[in-house]
Amino acid sequence: MDCREALVAQGIDQWDALYPDEAGVRADLATGSLFLVKHEGTLVGTFALGVHPEPAYERIAWGFEGPFRVLHRLAVAPGVQRQGFGRRLVEIAEAEALRQGACCLRLDVYEGHPRAVALYQAMGYRACGTLRFPRRSRAFLAMEKHLEAP
Repeated sequence: MDCREALVAQGIDQWDALYPDEAGVRADLATGSLFLVKHEGTLVGTFALGVHPEPAYERIAWGFEGPFRVLHRLAVAPGVQRQGFGRRLVEIAEAEALRQGACCLRLDVYEGHPRAVALYQAMGYRACGTLRFPRRSRAFLAMEKHLEAP
C-alpha cells in the first residue's frame, strides 16, 4: 500500500519522508500494536493501537479520565478508498481498545485532510485541541471518543 503517494495525489501533504517511518512500523510490529485488516483475502488497511501517546499529547486538555489507547497511522489501501473501509478500521480499533480495557480512544488527525476529520467527527470523536509535532510544520487536531461496550 502506498498511501503516502495517494494522499499527495489528492493534495494532502499529511505524510512525508519523516513520517511514518520504518522504525515506527518496526516498533509497532515488535510490540504487537500493528493491525492489518483484510477483506476477502486482500489487505485493505492498517493501523497501530498503542498505550503510549506522543509527548505532545501531554499539553491537551482531554475530556475523559481513565485508561485509554491511542490510534496511530490508520491507512486505507488506495485501491479501496471511499468504500467504507476507513470507518471499518476505526470500528475495529475501538473494539480492540475496549477489549484491552480502555475507556476512550485518542488520536490526532491532520487538519488538511478534511475527509478524515469528517469521518472521525461523524463517528463521535470530539476535538480537544491542536497539536504540533517536532520536525513537522503541519497542525493536527487532537480528538477523542468515550468507548462503551455494545
